[in-house]
Amino acid sequence: MLGLGLARGSETLELRSRPSLPQAWCALARPGVGRATMGPIHHASGDSQGMPRSSFRIDWVLRDQLALGPAPRRLEHLGQLERAGVQAVLSLCDAPELPMPVELGQRFLWARQVLPDHRAGRYPTAAELEAALAELGRLRREAGAVFVHCVASMERSPLVCLAWLMRERGLSRLQALDYLMQVHPGTNPLPGQLELLA
Repeated sequence: MLGLGLARGSETLELRSRPSLPQAWCALARPGVGRATMGPIHHASGDSQGMPRSSFRIDWVLRDQLALGPAPRRLEHLGQLERAGVQAVLSLCDAPELPMPVELGQRFLWARQVLPDHRAGRYPTAAELEAALAELGRLRREAGAVFVHCVASMERSPLVCLAWLMRERGLSRLQALDYLMQVHPGTNPLPGQLELLA
């Protein structure tokens, strides 16, 4: 098990049962002034030849600090990340699992910290999750806003963001999961992965 119950941030937060969250948290996750809007930020993309829009999206956990989504596979995805204000990218995929555009490392501060998903036949270890959190911390210190991704943004990237919310914002596992499921509806870590956060 991973001891994530560290000191709370300067904010005291009270999360309510789904579907509502405090307006302050909703505003942190979503751009805009004053009133917070419910629902994730989706940045869909399509190409100029009329091809179908891709499912690439950027969902902010905390605006201008931490975002997650699926792997940026095309150059237009990198442009979307730049326009959203992302300065660094943390990839949780192995190189053979998902080749990344060469330009990723040229346009962003980029790091790869591999975590296994359900296809690996095992769950991530506490040491692997700690290494991912350490890399996330380094990227945030050196660059600012970080986009965390795995292939589909269902298991691994939500797991890292959950751990970050617990550690950096002092949320319980249930509070972090409830919040992340609202800002990133694709969140679906496996029970064995969630046990790391106990």
